[in-house]
Amino acid sequence: MTRTDLEIATDFVHRWGALSKERPGRLGKQIPVAAVQITALSYPDLAMRRFCLFLLDYYASDLSSDIFRSARRDPVASVRESDQC
Repeated sequence: MTRTDLEIATDFVHRWGALSKERPGRLGKQIPVAAVQITALSYPDLAMRRFCLFLLDYYASDLSSDIFRSARRDPVASVRESDQC
């Protein structure tokens, strides 16, 4: 069975959140950029969309400029206007 991009991104977010404050940089090399980009634009939960935008800004900002532009059209103001991206 193939895992969806949303499942891959959700697993990465949970792993990132479980790390101690000193270690999230190590996980950044493992970020599934494409899956997190898709999740940032399409996940039903707004907190997950915002957090994915934060991760992309932190780990893959150069690769995600189109995603950030698209996120500015998010129907939820707190995602559109997030200070994390």
